Amino acid sequence: MTVQPSPFIPGADASNPRWTGKRKKIQRSAAIHMRWGSTFKECEEAFADWHHCALQIVHAENISFRLLAFVRQHLNMKAGTISGTNFEFAKMGGGCSIKTISREIGLYERLGLFIVSRCRHKIPGGGINEVRTLRLALPTPFNPKFTARGEEP
Repeated sequence: MTVQPSPFIPGADASNPRWTGKRKKIQRSAAIHMRWGSTFKECEEAFADWHHCALQIVHAENISFRLLAFVRQHLNMKAGTISGTNFEFAKMGGGCSIKTISREIGLYERLGLFIVSRCRHKIPGGGINEVRTLRLALPTPFNPKFTARGEEP
C-alpha cells in the first residue's frame, strides 16, 4: 500500500488554510455609473474619488491592484471611459499574461468598479472586431466602512 503525500500549500497549515489553489469567487455587485463632470477639474476630482474608493474595495477583497496602477493612463477624461486591449494592459501591468488581465477585469466588474460594454464591428476583409469599453462605477449599496476621500477613517 502506498501513502499519498499531502499537497504542498505555501503558507498554509491546518490552522491557517489561507491558500487553497482555487480561484477567488466573488458575488456580482450591482453597479452605478460614476457621475462625470463637465470641466477637466471636475473630471479629475471624480476620478480621484473613484480611485480612493476602488483602492479600499480591492484591498478588502484581497485582489490585485494591478489595474488600478495604470487605469488613469487609459482613461478618457471627457467620457469617463477606459479603452485599450488586454495586450496593452498586460504590457503596462508588468508583463503579465493577457488571461490575467481579462480575469482581473472580470473581478473588478463583479465588484462593481467597472461597467463593461462590448460592441462588434465588421472589418473590411471579412473579420469581426470587438471593442470593449470600461465605464467607472461604484457598487451599490456602498459599504459604510469605506471612507470618502478627505474623511478620517
